[in-house]
Amino acid sequence: MFTFLLRIIAVGLLLWGVWWWMFVHESPLPTSSNAPNGQQSDRSGFTTLNDVVSSTPAEEERSGAVEVDNITNTDEGEVDVSDSAEEAQEDIDAATEAATFDFSAFDTEDLPEKMMHDVPFVSQAPLAQWDDARFQDACEEASIVMASLWTQNQEKPSEQDATTMLEDVFAAEKEFFSGDPLDTSTYDTERFAQSYFDFNSTYIENITKNDIVLALAAGYVVIVPTDGKALKNPYFSGDGPDRHMLLIRGYDQKKNVFITNDPGTKRGARFAYDMDILHGAIRDYDTGYHEPFGDTVRKNAIIVTR
Repeated sequence: MFTFLLRIIAVGLLLWGVWWWMFVHESPLPTSSNAPNGQQSDRSGFTTLNDVVSSTPAEEERSGAVEVDNITNTDEGEVDVSDSAEEAQEDIDAATEAATFDFSAFDTEDLPEKMMHDVPFVSQAPLAQWDDARFQDACEEASIVMASLWTQNQEKPSEQDATTMLEDVFAAEKEFFSGDPLDTSTYDTERFAQSYFDFNSTYIENITKNDIVLALAAGYVVIVPTDGKALKNPYFSGDGPDRHMLLIRGYDQKKNVFITNDPGTKRGARFAYDMDILHGAIRDYDTGYHEPFGDTVRKNAIIVTR
């Protein structure tokens, strides 16, 4: 009798198990082959700057803003980067492909009238080493050093510390480029900065004046290459350099100016350029030693975020 009861119980358990597996058990998690397709993203985690702007804190949340020389100065406005974007940045070469930013859906009139980010200033010749060819052409190095200091919330370095920082960059560039180019294109500057400083940045092409305003309002700073002579900076020696890179840290729409950190002069901190003059002067150049511009005007830029 006891054996018979055990058999009855075993059959019952078996039938219950079959019923549970067929009607109660959850289906397995989707695999990579049947999971929904994720949206392709660029290196900064956004397919367009529309996504960047939609992720930017509203103006009423910019509680850290203060007035500096009548320009709104804020350390806020940072944009979170997703884990997948951080992983994508591990591949520097792939990440330096030009991103497409679509600003057409936004009206710059709806943005703050003026904005300035707190970016420490570094001259390309901190100790006035203008007779040294390395410092004469160190505008690219100084621009990415300033951007790096900003991403790390660092204070303005002393002139000696700034010189040491630039000399360290010179040494790293020599190894990175297998040589000692005095000029580096926007693409190569961003590629090197990603390798050396490991900050979040995006190389883009064909940047417009409104693009720059929107990027600054979204919490970014912008590094641009220029025809230095076209800037007409009164503090430049002579007519100014043919190839010159600088950092844009803010704007004032009412005055129609961009606020820059221009490393080409010791008076370059918060230097204001007319928006049309600065944008008109944007012109990329090739890596090398004073390579000719060529016929095509390439308005490329680097957008940097914390």
